[in-house]
Amino acid sequence: NAKLVGRVAAVFTVAPFVRKAEELIARAERPRPRPEKKRVWASLEKTPEEVIEKVFEEAGYRDPAHQKKWIALVDGNKPQIRILGRMAKEKGIDLAIIVDVIHVIEYLWDAGRAFHPEAGSELESWVRIRLLEILRGNAGYMAGGMRRSATLRGLASGDRKPVDACANYLLTYAPYLKYNHYLAQGFPIATGVIEGACR
Repeated sequence: NAKLVGRVAAVFTVAPFVRKAEELIARAERPRPRPEKKRVWASLEKTPEEVIEKVFEEAGYRDPAHQKKWIALVDGNKPQIRILGRMAKEKGIDLAIIVDVIHVIEYLWDAGRAFHPEAGSELESWVRIRLLEILRGNAGYMAGGMRRSATLRGLASGDRKPVDACANYLLTYAPYLKYNHYLAQGFPIATGVIEGACR
């Protein structure tokens, strides 16, 4: 069976929305700016390079003088990140590449279940505390802490796999998890626009 991989991209303009990590954790809702002039497209045939080139073209039409801040929200696909970085450099664009915080949260839930297998307040608190620190810019510190906890608790190698997977993810993508800086500059940190397009 051949597996078809769809490439989905979106370009939009949005006003800065400065927030604090604590607001996200508390789910303190404030009116937020809406994405404007959203363009979404998908392909089963085009290569990642071709799709990303189109993204740069579309963004270039909107901001030919590069006066706006360019942000690329991604899901952690390494080839995609490499292509974005290379093209931005070739085009002389100061591009902020951000890994979607939703993917980080998924890894945190998996790791949390290694310590608290039952759903409930202990598991939720474990995830919330670590997510807050990651949003404050402490992803590497959280990675080391959860590994130490797994060792101190004597988790079997199979049981601690999701902990190590989460820690590895946080360390691997640390350059793209500087959420404290992103939030302070009003950048989006989740790809809701793409998720909506996929639906």
